[in-house]
Formats: sequence, structure tokens, C-alpha cells
Amino acid sequence: MTGVFVLSAVMPNYLVDYLKLTGPQMGFVTSAIGFGGALGQFGLLTVSDFIGRRTTTMLSFIVAAVFLWFFIHTGGANLPMLFGLLFVAAMFNFGDQPVPDIKDNLGFAGFRIHGPINRPDYFDEIGVFLGASYFRAASRLEAATEYARRSFSASGVRPTRS
Repeated sequence: MTGVFVLSAVMPNYLVDYLKLTGPQMGFVTSAIGFGGALGQFGLLTVSDFIGRRTTTMLSFIVAAVFLWFFIHTGGANLPMLFGLLFVAAMFNFGDQPVPDIKDNLGFAGFRIHGPINRPDYFDEIGVFLGASYFRAASRLEAATEYARRSFSASGVRPTRS
């Protein structure tokens, strides 16, 4: 997982603050992380079936490091070159992660709480806790549109009524 945090979290700041790219240019180059990572999930796992997981991991580390070195020495003038180098670095950076066996490792992302708050014969969704940052709670007679209004008002954007 070498470079995962650098590629995902710091790359936009590097491209805008250091290379002085515009927002759309930064978005184009940064999209290479997702495309390369997605392709690497298929390619490197297949390669590891033939040459072994340890060898594949070592080779992917070396290739990602070499392409990241070229990436930081390219400069901001050639956007397709930046995209290609970051694409290959991400492909070899994200691709060697093992895929968990779903049968043996189900786990969960959160939970929901249901209860009879509007009618005694129907269990409404009272609260939802999903992932690390998603929380929602409902009260008696509250409609689903209230959730959207509350999230807009929390972001500072005022919703329009139609």
C-alpha cells in the first residue's frame, strides 16, 4: 500500500499548489488514480496466480516507485504524460491488494434501528449509522424530504421549494 495516502489525499494539493494546474487540469490528472487502481485490481491479481503473490507484490512496489519518480520529475506542462504516469503508478499501487473471501468474512458497515414511531403495526427507520461519517435519525411524522433539507441546511446551501 505504498503511496496510497499520497496518491489519494495529497495529490490534488501537489498538482494545484506545486505544479500550478487549474482545477479541471487537476481533476483530469487525478482521475488516473481511479482508472489505474480499477484496472490493477484485475491485472495484478491475475498475474499473482501465475508468479506468486510475494513476487507480484515486490514487482508492483518497484514499478509503482519508478513511475512515481518519473511523475514527480515530469512537471506540469504535459498533462497526458502526467495522467499516464499516475495511471501506471496507481495500477501497480492499488492492484496488489488481496480480495477478501466474502463467505468467510462478511462483516458489516453499520446498522439501522427500526421501531413503531408513526403506527403501531409498522416499524419505521428511527436511526441509521453507516460507515464512519453517515448518521441519520428520524422523529415522529418526519418525511424523507426532511433528511435532504437538513443536509442542505447543514452545508450552508439553501434548498429551493418547487
